[in-house]
Amino acid sequence: MKTKDKTQKQLTKDKDVERLRRRITELEAEEPERKRAEEALIESEEKYRDLVENINDIIYATDEHGIITYIAPRIEAIGGYTASEIIGRPFFDFVHKEDIPYMRDIFRQDISGPVEPHEYRAVTKSGDIRWVRVSSRPFFREGRIVATQLPATAGNLY
Repeated sequence: MKTKDKTQKQLTKDKDVERLRRRITELEAEEPERKRAEEALIESEEKYRDLVENINDIIYATDEHGIITYIAPRIEAIGGYTASEIIGRPFFDFVHKEDIPYMRDIFRQDISGPVEPHEYRAVTKSGDIRWVRVSSRPFFREGRIVATQLPATAGNLY
């Protein structure tokens, strides 16, 4: 059928089909680059996860309400808890009861101001008390604090 004999509907359909064919060709051309980027991202994530999970420090993060959102598996060797026993719980569940008021003040300061190292007593799963020295820093997203990240060095636990 010649172009002049086609209806408007058929012409529109032909244009849509051609546009779809061009887009498919574009997407197929982009696929190898996307796969390379995805592989690089996976490799990078694995590298940093290995670093965080194998360092002698305990790296943990809380949300803006003090709920633990991440903790490195190293916590099990030092505190007796598995990461899954801690994630989702308030940070203050693991602070010695006498230090909770102090740590609540520190938490508010960390979210709103300069970051300074501080010490507190943590309670292990077996009930032992460990002094911990940590340095936290706020984590921002779109100008709003959404978390704090805290490293605690195993050598500073005593």
